[in-house]
Amino acid sequence: VSINGKIYSVTSIGSSAFEKCENLRNVTLPASITRIGSCAFADCNNLQFEELPESLEIIGGLAFSNCENLRLTSLPNGLREIGKCAFINCRNLQLKALPANLHEIGGGAFYSCGKIELKKLPANLREIGSNTFAYCGNLPLEELPANLREIGNDAFTSCYRLNLRELPANLREIGSNAFAYCGNLPLEELPANLREIGNNAFSCCRNLQLEELPEGLEIIGRDAFSGCNNLRLKALPANLREIGDGAFYYCSNLRLEELPKGITKIGGNAFAGTSIRAITIPASVTELGDSAFDTNSIEEINLAQESRLNNDDIERAYGKQLERIQRLAKEDLHMGQEVIIPVELDAEELEKLTNFKSERTKEAMSYRHEYLDNLYVSTSNLVFEPTSDTEAKLVCLDAESEFNGNVVVPEKVSINGKHYSVTSIASGAFSKCGNLRNVTLPASIT
Repeated sequence: VSINGKIYSVTSIGSSAFEKCENLRNVTLPASITRIGSCAFADCNNLQFEELPESLEIIGGLAFSNCENLRLTSLPNGLREIGKCAFINCRNLQLKALPANLHEIGGGAFYSCGKIELKKLPANLREIGSNTFAYCGNLPLEELPANLREIGNDAFTSCYRLNLRELPANLREIGSNAFAYCGNLPLEELPANLREIGNNAFSCCRNLQLEELPEGLEIIGRDAFSGCNNLRLKALPANLREIGDGAFYYCSNLRLEELPKGITKIGGNAFAGTSIRAITIPASVTELGDSAFDTNSIEEINLAQESRLNNDDIERAYGKQLERIQRLAKEDLHMGQEVIIPVELDAEELEKLTNFKSERTKEAMSYRHEYLDNLYVSTSNLVFEPTSDTEAKLVCLDAESEFNGNVVVPEKVSINGKHYSVTSIASGAFSKCGNLRNVTLPASIT
């Protein structure tokens, strides 16, 4: 252009230059254009660009936002940056590839662009920002850039056709809702360097069939895997510290048998609706959420020795299952079976405890998951229980916690005139015997 007699090259389209020009159909841009400013063509509902100049390097934020009739099938090879929300709600955008030199895509850039069909992203990308490809229902991505380090919040939420089987090895963080509602996501493993999985990150990814999580993983956020009913994890990582509320909510095929020993927090409903049957809460846990194990399959929740939690915490963890568990436990109690959770004892049941010397023993009988009946016999301060017609186990030491001395466990005991071999030591048998010096066990112990 000539301005005041001087010739200038037109290299950019200014911010909001054509914003809300609703009847604008086509603009022919010269080969000299290197930048399109923010909101330059925003809300141009009838804009039908067929191509952009190869000279273009930068597309600003919201540049083509809400251009619902924009049908571009490619972008210039020299393009380096796409700003935030640049193509948001461009529902007819039909891109099948992105330029190889592109190194930055702003958050929300392709939000709700339901017809783009990218199979891979440029190798130079280090980050995928929040909402970048959210609600791109036909996005069939098969791989992500090898050097990608972060996937932002909602980055791929509701991308139903994602076909990723692995994530980049250098990835350290997966944001909240990053892959939520990607129902066909076939991921087989997560990167070894991953430290945190955000809230709802894989919520309702029903095709997710992970069998293990990275050993370095420390935090699993709220509802991270909720509704992933094909998740079949065999164990959780040893370094895991926190499991958020509802993290594995209704992962109906999850059958964990143990939890990491260093974990400190298990959120409410964390394992509700899973297929877990029995679990021991590690001593490291200081926070156990309500209904954490509210699932029809649960039979027992135990506390590790030296746990700082109590029976009230366990009862709350059962959630709606508590009434069922207490009813079954009560029935087992009267049948002389093992009680798997604390139950409130009536007067007749409490009377069975009166023959023991110490309050410690009474506590062990009523709260350490042992059944009460007339077969307990105290011999030399030891309490035994028959486990079969020929064998018995040592249940506990019937003495106060300040007991000081040595204990010799006999090889055989007589209970109601019948002889039994002592073959096992029960859980918590010598718990809280702080001054116990030595225990001699017989050869019959298995």
